[in-house]
Amino acid sequence: MTSTDPEILDALPTVLANRVVPIDDVLAALKSAGIDLGEYQGETLDRVTSMEGAFGDLAGGLMFLPRFFDGTKWTIEVTEQDLAARIIEDTMAIDPLVWWLVTNEVACVDDAGQVMGLLEVESLDDVHDSLVLPDPVAESLRPGWVSVTLRDGATHWSLSNGPAAPTAAQIAAAQAGFQVTLNDPRNAEFSVAAGVSVPVGLERATDTSALLEAIAIDRSAFTDAPMPPLTTLFEAAGFEVRDRDVAMPGFDWDALATWRTSNIAALLFELTETQTTAYRALTAALAQWQSSHTISDAGAIADLFADTKVIEAFSAGPQPQMVALPGQMADTAAAHLGFVEALIDARVESDDITAFRVRCLDRVGRPLDAIAVLDEVVESTEAKPLLLAAAEFAADRSDATVAYALLQRAGALDHLASIKGEAETHTPDLELLFEIEPFAMTRPKAVADRNDPCPCGSGKKFKKCHINDQPMHGLEYRAPWVHGKAMRFGRARNAALIETLADAVCAHVDDGEIVEQMRFSPFIADVALHEGGDFARFLEARQELLPADEFELATQWAAIDRGVFEIVKLAGQRVELRNIVTGVGITVGEMESGSGIETGDLMIGRPLPVGDGWRAFGGFMPCDPSIAENVVAAIEARDALGIAGLIGDQLAPTHDDLMSQLGLEGLGLDGLDFEALGLDEADLSDE
Repeated sequence: MTSTDPEILDALPTVLANRVVPIDDVLAALKSAGIDLGEYQGETLDRVTSMEGAFGDLAGGLMFLPRFFDGTKWTIEVTEQDLAARIIEDTMAIDPLVWWLVTNEVACVDDAGQVMGLLEVESLDDVHDSLVLPDPVAESLRPGWVSVTLRDGATHWSLSNGPAAPTAAQIAAAQAGFQVTLNDPRNAEFSVAAGVSVPVGLERATDTSALLEAIAIDRSAFTDAPMPPLTTLFEAAGFEVRDRDVAMPGFDWDALATWRTSNIAALLFELTETQTTAYRALTAALAQWQSSHTISDAGAIADLFADTKVIEAFSAGPQPQMVALPGQMADTAAAHLGFVEALIDARVESDDITAFRVRCLDRVGRPLDAIAVLDEVVESTEAKPLLLAAAEFAADRSDATVAYALLQRAGALDHLASIKGEAETHTPDLELLFEIEPFAMTRPKAVADRNDPCPCGSGKKFKKCHINDQPMHGLEYRAPWVHGKAMRFGRARNAALIETLADAVCAHVDDGEIVEQMRFSPFIADVALHEGGDFARFLEARQELLPADEFELATQWAAIDRGVFEIVKLAGQRVELRNIVTGVGITVGEMESGSGIETGDLMIGRPLPVGDGWRAFGGFMPCDPSIAENVVAAIEARDALGIAGLIGDQLAPTHDDLMSQLGLEGLGLDGLDFEALGLDEADLSDE
């Protein structure tokens, strides 16, 4: 019988001891110990150890880090702020230990070996790992240099006079370890996942891999003397060091950065080889302009703006990532704006460049300047990106008639007719069309009868004065549109956050179609807006465009938190709810009760005030009573991912009694008016 994963993991430390063991020897030793790895032994071993931070693999084989590092002493600098917060934010000096600390419970011990607490690792900014110290350990230290000694799988923290100086033996081992790492084919970052080969001249090693190889070559060099900081060690060995990379003197770090960036962009944005080459050329041209304010071959650079996927990747900035901070996005847009205006100054213009300039102006907080640029070209252009951008600005100003006409010119109506309701409709042109169509196709109620005096005070009859001026729909009628504008803004500015939240809700759903549908759920979009912070950014970015009454209403909505509500009464299109925390009752209108929900059920939602009533544009999600307290805590913390994760946990197998799938009956929403809720039955169906 094939051994279980825990049985394999329990046997490995004895096999590995404190050394690197070739894989074939590991497999043979496990077999001798009675461990059955099944038919595909190597694959099983790799799978079992790959996500266990206590194990590391080198060119020579596998190691068990707690014993491999046993007896080593590391030095790390801590600040007064670190100790006050009990969090060490700069962990580079002990970076080779961090993955072990992430996946294992590693104790801190005192001089007598008594446990003082467990170390924890968390990512405060979702990028860098930070080390959380137990209170007794932090209280025993002071700002400055600290020693971390590994003993029997635990850590001992003590004061140090400063960082250790590299010894001759350590330097020699580091030089040899670097060469071994450089010759390891796995050192090529992205090579396995994306088939990308390291270009000639950009060969380098990570400090962690090089150090592990150095210890494997001469372990006593690092147990007989304290470990210097990695940067100090490799610089003493004659190498150049940048962040975690170690390279030979004279290394082209700019070329490495460009190569890495293009690889990341190719992966994130699914670029072809040709598109990746174009992206690399565009980023290189931007870098040249930033450093010298010159542009070589502006015409060729301008041609690169024609590929929308290349521009999508380029817009993500110098370090493409799934979720960028607002400040990073603004800085990127500012740099891109200067670059594209330099192209225009070089008398290189095109519709694609103009569209990119409009986007940059909007992203840096200058929407009126963006509109002014569009006004100069929109009457004569047939470029879809420009027409669509102009339509979006018109929609933000609540000019549905103009927006509709621009969308018609952009081919949105032809697009809708061509798909016949059977193809994907979540495209920018159709989403905007669906948003504005109810307001473009209906005439607002006139402010006066035809023969009444005109409200403008001219003394003329209304039919002779301002009857042809388009009045605006009432605010209560426009309220869903206001929320729709905010959702459109959030999807454009922070699509990655929405995708992350949808994935969290569907973490236990093995159906890609449902996951994709959930990414367009108004509930997910509203969580990104409110708890994710996009609504505040929407208000800031669109204050100059929204009609005054819409901006006032949206500002009021920004102060309304999500809640967990108990259904008190179902009556036709009205549902009475009670907030389980505040006890405040509200009535949400334009909903239909049905068999899917019952009085006493708990629901998560953010009903918003509209006139004298409440509307639930973001819809509701069910809330099992067992998680209600945790959901409330996540709401109070404005923890968007926490809310999504808790909802997703209800879909785990242990909650089959609540809902086994994202079907209407399971969600308890089959009897609601989905349009009024802001939900679409198709978005939740599992058919």
